[in-house]
Parts: sequence; structure tokens; C-alpha cells
Amino acid sequence: MKYIYLYIVFLCFFCFGFSETACGAELPSSIASDGSLVSEGELPWKIYADSLVSVNDGVVIEGRGNILLVRGEDYLKADFARLYTNTQWILLQGNVYAKLGTDEVEAEEAEFDLTNSTGWLKNAKLFLAGPHMYFKSEEIYKKGEARYSLVKATATTCDGDVPLWKIDAKEADLEVDSYAHFYDVVFNIKDHGLVYAPYFVAPTKTTRQSGLLLPNYGYSSTQGLYYTQPYFHVIDQSRDLTVYGTVLTEKGFMPSLEYRSHTKANEKMWAMLDFLYDSTRVMHEGEDEVDGIDGNIRTNRPRYWLRAMGNGDFFETDWNYKYNLDYVSDQNFIREFSNRMTGFDYTKENSYDMFGRNFAEADDNRITQGFVYRNFEKFYLTAGMKYSQDPSFGHGNLAKKYDTTVQHLPELGLYWNRDKILPELPFEWNLQANAGYYYRRFGTKGAKAEAYPEIVFPVKAGFLYGEIAARGRATVYTGISGADTSLLSTRVGGERQGSDTRFIPEIRSSFYSQADRIWELPKEYALNRDNIGKSETVALKHTIQPRIMYEWTNDVDQEDKPFFTLEDRIQEQNNLIFRLDNILTAKRNSIVQKKDGIEDVASYVDLVNLQISSGFDFKENSREKHLAEYERRPWHDLKTRLIFRPQKWISFDGNAFYSFYDNKFNRVDIGSTLYHEKFGTFSTSYSQREPNYNYRKFVDYDDINDVMESEKINAITNTLRLNINPEFHIYLMDRTNLDTGENYERAVGVGYRHQCVNFYAEYNKDQIEERLSVNIEFLGLGF
Repeated sequence: MKYIYLYIVFLCFFCFGFSETACGAELPSSIASDGSLVSEGELPWKIYADSLVSVNDGVVIEGRGNILLVRGEDYLKADFARLYTNTQWILLQGNVYAKLGTDEVEAEEAEFDLTNSTGWLKNAKLFLAGPHMYFKSEEIYKKGEARYSLVKATATTCDGDVPLWKIDAKEADLEVDSYAHFYDVVFNIKDHGLVYAPYFVAPTKTTRQSGLLLPNYGYSSTQGLYYTQPYFHVIDQSRDLTVYGTVLTEKGFMPSLEYRSHTKANEKMWAMLDFLYDSTRVMHEGEDEVDGIDGNIRTNRPRYWLRAMGNGDFFETDWNYKYNLDYVSDQNFIREFSNRMTGFDYTKENSYDMFGRNFAEADDNRITQGFVYRNFEKFYLTAGMKYSQDPSFGHGNLAKKYDTTVQHLPELGLYWNRDKILPELPFEWNLQANAGYYYRRFGTKGAKAEAYPEIVFPVKAGFLYGEIAARGRATVYTGISGADTSLLSTRVGGERQGSDTRFIPEIRSSFYSQADRIWELPKEYALNRDNIGKSETVALKHTIQPRIMYEWTNDVDQEDKPFFTLEDRIQEQNNLIFRLDNILTAKRNSIVQKKDGIEDVASYVDLVNLQISSGFDFKENSREKHLAEYERRPWHDLKTRLIFRPQKWISFDGNAFYSFYDNKFNRVDIGSTLYHEKFGTFSTSYSQREPNYNYRKFVDYDDINDVMESEKINAITNTLRLNINPEFHIYLMDRTNLDTGENYERAVGVGYRHQCVNFYAEYNKDQIEERLSVNIEFLGLGF
């Protein structure tokens, strides 16, 4: 008996001290050699634990200590687990943590069906990485791979224990990469409830989705309170539609539509329409808040702006197309609503980002044009049309039947690429040719065909490079009819009929030489791992290029020719231009890690680019017209063009035109920017124009009354963005007339960027309106 008793004691000691597994019931055959257990199913889980014990002949497996379930990149952790092998249902208790894809779950207790990924969690936290959203709930029911139901839920996109904002809801249903639906909702700032809603929905995905976008709202002195709410609708992976609803308390309701399509790499389309039934009209010129001195009024209430762009190919052939559509109801619409959410500023930015081209400026005529084209090896063919709209006609102003705007309907073009005339000769040639019908409601109409061939003789003699070219512009006018409305003609108002021709010979030449010198600088950084990411200037190159250019266009009287476009009045030229280019280029080496090892990567940047030019105008030297009003000034202004970027934190760009006759600068455009990654940026620009800075454009007019001097400009613009801290910044902008002290435009903005909230408020005053706008974006809520 004594030996039996000692054996039982030894057996119990061994079972208790070394392995529960060794002395429990037999584990299933799916146990692995490393002590882990593999569940059943097509996608089994592998279960690890400090100890695994079989209960009820393997029907129940219990694990204790460092429980880990792994399936691919998904895993679950807990202190205790109980697996029911016949149903593949598992109970997890104590410090439950699960990582499912990019989403994370924490809970006190959880149960899961390992086969179909359903279950529940108690006192749980759920983090969805895609939209960066946190959820807390007393109970979370997992209804599938990506669906959850929550009881007494809290949601936020803010990090931290006390979020800046959160949503409290009685119940919530959510689907990963879809939407979260909340019921009986209270929106909180910190822990203070602000707004109640019976229902709310928020996106839980980062891919393109239909839903509400960030609204825009504020106050305008001319339009009253305004609010724009956009709704974005995904049609398919290549097309979408955005619907905007804008309320303007002083104007009315303005709906807008925006359509985008990008079905192929080279096939894109963008279109937008704004419509407003305006509650106001401008019946007298002085009432016009947009422009009270242009002599125009606006009697129309229906107002709109339609614009579109597109390009692509015809059925995947070598023939391509491009088009712009731009039509507006009146001369004020674009400028009046330029700063609204769908206005000109947005249109300009969007069209350039998508197509690399823009619509006409806000004050210009609207241009609708489209053409097809094909690029052959030697030449380029085009065919299309162009319609120009002067928005000031109609709606109480001059009737549209008096519109003198020229329309190109249709127009054909041929462009022959520069090529050798004969292989054995040094001469080269190129050709431009076009033909079309030019229509206007009031004024001269007719067809025009023009050829513009050029013969070029390249020159290379020692250090001298250049070319001499002879050109001729041959034009045929036919089918001419209608009144002559050209300001450059002495027979304004007369009728034209029949056909006509002209030929204008031209000569141009250009020569330059070049000298440069390179300075090698000592290297500071050796090519080793310690210096990866560092860069330095290792060489400087100074290049000097003196240039001389001559342009001559024969003086041909064209007053009796039709006037369709400016090309129908080619003015005489006889100019000799001198220019000196100075370029200082820096070579910078950066030490980078590549697959094959550490390498020096070279880059080049122009630190200084200085151009100085002037010239002599032989035509101006012999001018006889308008001498009483404009004295002869044959010497061109001394033009200085400087681009200066010595460091990444400073840049300078400037043009200055100095008059030898006035002994002053008649035109100046300069600007400089200071940049600091931490503190922000400061930019200043200065523009100056004297009234006669471009008088050469007007001295060819026969009637001095047709000469309109340019308006004097003397303005400075300063812009400051000051980062108070990483989250808070101030924006200031001021554009001032230095002669009168009057502000053209002034803006003050305040921005706050939190991890889960963006806020920006701006006050702006320009020559049209005063406005205050506020934008608040709660990241992750879709608005």
C-alpha cells in the first residue's frame, strides 16, 4: 500500500507541475508538433497557448495563458479560451484583442464562430484603420467578415482618451469599407453634447464613395448669407457626378451640376452648369455692384454659366479631338460668383489640373472651340471651329444684332514640320497654312485662306551659332460682305463686297555665342552609410550667352482689307535687339541608398538667371504720325529679367523696363518669397505701369482718338502665412494702390488643423464685395 500511495503522489505531482496536457484527456489528432491546435474548416485557425486541456473526450478544448489564434495575417489574443470542436465556437476571456485585416478590436470577453466570423464582444473597442474611426460599445455583435452591430455606442476619428469630438448613439450598424448608421445620436464637443439627431450616417471607407461633401458657407455684402452643400455620386470607377445646392439669401437658390469622366488615359471630360433665377436686376448703370462704370446693365433674372472640356481619340485611331465649351448669361455672372464654391477660381483650378489648360479669364469674351487633329510624321492637320461670346450684348444692353465679334466657322489648318529642302543643301523650310469662314452678326464677313512659308539658313561659324530666315504671308479674301467695323480703317461704316489679296514679306535672324566656366568645390560628405540623405553643392557653372536678333516686316497698307482678327493688320517691324544672358548653375550631390549600394545622385539647379536686353526700332526712328502727342523713342527700354533662387527658403523673380527717355522705370513686375518649413511663408510682389509704357501699340492708329492709354498701376501685394504652432496658423493678404492708399483686396484668415478636425475662417474685402466664410471639416464624417 505504501508504494501505491507514493506512486499516486508522484503522478499527481508530475501532472500538476509539468503539463496539464500530459495528464488530461487525449487531445484531438489535429494537434501539431509545436503544441498548437488547428481548427477545422477551409480557412483554419492555428491556436497556441501556455497549456491546452481536452475536456469531454476532445469535444471541448480549454487553453490558459497567452492564448493566440492565427490565420494568415489575422490573429486573436486572450488570457483564456474555450473551443467547442464540434461547432468551432470559441469563448475568449481576459484582455481580448483581435486584429482582423487592418481593423483592431479590444474587449473584456468575446465569443466567435471561427467558421463564419460571427460572434459578440462585451465592453469592446473597435478601430477601423481605413477611415481612422474608433468605436466603443457595451456590446458589439459581429455579423460577418465586415459587419458589426453596436449597443450604446460611441464613435470618433480623434485619437486620445478625451476626443475633441465624438458621437454617442443608442444603437449603430456598420460595415467596413461602406457606411456606419447611428440611431438616437448626440454630437459632442469634448464631453459636452451639442446637437441631437434621430439618425446619422457616416462613411467607413477611403475609396471613392457617394455621399455628402464638405459644405461652404458664410456672408457676402452683396449676396447675403450663403450656404453650399455638395453631394458626390459615384457612377462607376471612371465617372462621377456632383450636385451642388447653394442658397443666397439676397439672390435666391443656385443649383449646380458637375460631371467628370476619365474612361481612358487620353479620353477625359469635365462639364459644369450653374443656374440662378436672380431676385435682383440691374436697371441702371450706377446700381451695378460688380462694375458701375462699364456702361452696361443687367435686366435678366435667369442667369447661368455652362462650361466643359474634353479630349480623346476617335475609335482608337490616330485622329484626336479637343474642345472647350464656355457660355454665360451675362457680363457679370462669372465675376460676381467667382469666390463661391463652384465659381471661376474653382473652375480654373479644376480644368488646369485635369487638362493642363484653362478657360478665358473672367473679364474676357467666352471662347467655345473644338477641333480634330492628327500628327503625321512630317506635318500636322487640324479642322475645327471657334465661337467667341461677348456677354455684354443683350439683357438690356446693345442688341445682339450689333455684335461685331468674329466667329470661325469652320477653320482648317496645316502645319508642316521644319525639314531639309534637299539633303545636299543646308536650307530648311516649314509652313503654316489655314483657311476658314469668318462670320459676325454685324460687320465684315467672308472667307480667308493664308499660307505662311519660311525658308531657314542655319549658321555655325566657330563660336557663332544662329540662323537667317525669310518668310512671306500670302492671304486671299473672298466672299466679302457687310459693314467695315475696323478701328484701323478710315472707311468705318462703309460696305465691303468681293475679294481681295495681300502679301507681306518678312525677314528674321538670330545669332548667339556662349562661354562658360566651371568651379569644382571641395566635398564635405564621404560616400558612406553615415551620410545617407545628406546633400551638398559640389560645383558651380557660369554661362554667358550674348545674343543679337533682327526682325523686319514690310510696310504694307492694309486699310482696304477686311478686318477679322489682329492678323489682318500686320504692322511694320524693323527692330534690332541685343540681349545678354547670365546663368549660374549649381551641381548638387545627394547620397542615397539604392539596390546596388550607396550612390551619389547629381541634380542641377539654376541659382541665378539674369537677362539684360534692349534694341533699336528703325521704324520708330522715322515715324511721322502723332509726333505732337508721342515723341519718337527709337531705343527700346532696357529690360532686366532676373530669377534668383540661392536657397530653398528664398526666391526672387522680377522684370524691370527702364526708359532712356524718361530716365525711370516705366514698367516693373517683381516678387519674392521667403519660406520656412516650421514658421510659414511670406511673399511680396510689386507691379508698376506708367500710362505710356506700351505706347508703340497705339502709334500705328490713323485716328488719335482711337488711342486709349493704359491705366496707371502702382500696387504692392503682401501675403503672410504664419504658423503659430503645428496646428494653428494665420493668413494675411493685402493688395494696395500705393498712389491713393486704396486697398484693391484685403484678406484675414485663421486656420486650425487638428488630427480629426480642420477649421478655416476668412474675411475678404475686394472691389466687388465683403465676405466672411467659415469651413469646418470633421474628418471621417464625410463633411
